[in-house]
Amino acid sequence: MQKLPESSVASWTSRGTRSHPSLIDWFCSGCHRLVSISVPQWTSLGEPNFHGAGSCPGCRSKIQFFVLNQGTGHDSLAGGSLFMFPAGRVRTPISEVLENSELSDPLKGAYKSTVNVINSAEWNASAVLCRRLLEGITKTILPVELQKLSLHKQLSELPKHRDLAGPILELADAVRKGGNLGAHFDLEKEPDQHVATLMLELCEDLLQYLFVLPVRIQELHENIKKLGGNVAPEGDEGG
Repeated sequence: MQKLPESSVASWTSRGTRSHPSLIDWFCSGCHRLVSISVPQWTSLGEPNFHGAGSCPGCRSKIQFFVLNQGTGHDSLAGGSLFMFPAGRVRTPISEVLENSELSDPLKGAYKSTVNVINSAEWNASAVLCRRLLEGITKTILPVELQKLSLHKQLSELPKHRDLAGPILELADAVRKGGNLGAHFDLEKEPDQHVATLMLELCEDLLQYLFVLPVRIQELHENIKKLGGNVAPEGDEGG
């Protein structure tokens, strides 16, 4: 079950001392598109809790909605919470990226905009924004005198200004050292929950980088080729 923001309610219907959502804008749990879901009727589950149901106007998937702990008042949840089942898939920005002090506010804004456009299912605009995001990433790392180069040339310069292999080697070494803590008996130096969880997450990152990422990159290249996207040579004018 997924909690929805009150801003997802596009319109309300009033009954007695309360209003209930009559139209909800959110991502369908079936087709994953951003849609407007009509909820024509709400029934009490025992006040102040209510249940409603609707269907995706596109794929017709059935979706359940619940309002819990709703107070009295019109055109609002009045302190209550709105939930959806099954959950609609929505991409959210990675918090560690938004909190990174090395990244500028414009770059973080470009990242959030790209995520929002992806969630809106605007695929052509998403591709354009992903390219702009990549440009922002390279310009964050490269010195000013190289930032006017084409994107292709900027990417070629990237390894000269950032150690791309170092983080992976340091990641693996950190997991090795953490494993040593657990392998040797020492009550004062046992890994705790935070260390163990972080080690697992870093192992997952390493697995994705070494095995999943190459497959996904190849898949992207193949799909671009099918779409006729191999339009520019290596020294491309378009960057």
